Amino acid sequence: MRREDIDALLSTMQALSAEAQEIISTALAATPETADPAQIRDELIAIMQAVAERYGSAAAAASADWYEALRELETSLADYRVQLAPAISPVVVESKVRAVAGPLWVEGGTEQVGTALTGMVDRIVKAAGRDTITLAAEQDPARPRFARIPSGTETCAFCRMLASRGFDYSSMKAAGADRKFHAHCDCMIVPSWGTKSPRIEGYNPAADYRRFQAARKAAIKETGTLALSDWDIVSQMEKLFPEIYPPHGNRDAQQDAEQNLKVSPTGGA
Repeated sequence: MRREDIDALLSTMQALSAEAQEIISTALAATPETADPAQIRDELIAIMQAVAERYGSAAAAASADWYEALRELETSLADYRVQLAPAISPVVVESKVRAVAGPLWVEGGTEQVGTALTGMVDRIVKAAGRDTITLAAEQDPARPRFARIPSGTETCAFCRMLASRGFDYSSMKAAGADRKFHAHCDCMIVPSWGTKSPRIEGYNPAADYRRFQAARKAAIKETGTLALSDWDIVSQMEKLFPEIYPPHGNRDAQQDAEQNLKVSPTGGA
């Protein structure tokens, strides 16, 4: 497996996400200051539903094509047709938008809502692609193994912690596909069908694992217990290796942006 094979899908996901975010940002920027907040919220719901369906479907199709091509490249097995993951429900999208729409009723709250919505649409679009790969892997008779591959210009300590295990994961879910992606995360969970773990340019899980172990020992010493949370270790990774792990790799960076907003009753579901 080559780094360019991973970067090809990542570039597609980033481009789709960026275009979807631009639609949301443009719609909010065009909103008159005197507009009724309830009307703005309802218009945002309709826009988000349309964007999620269109760009989520495109991300799912691109991921299916990528999985099929990579599988064919790395194995001599029979052709395998990937099914697209189900699209996110419009009802779920509406609920998510309502959950973050509260600040529309507060002066200057539009920017706050915009930040939440662009982060939300980024996760929705990329999740459609990741869910398709997850579904493909679960149904694949070849039973691939998985690794979480850091991508982009920088990767937070939480993601690097998950990546430090290399291709030891037996499923996409084990590698973090189950809700372990924060907004604007570019990590890729990729399969491997070979008997040996592939070497990927710029990916050295052994080095990350050594730093993880050092952080774990430091966390045990600081807390005086073996019952550590992921965040205890992540915090130590940032303290011990600040030149490697950017400071945004903390609990708040991993939580959904909408959970950090104060929701007005008029904006809620």
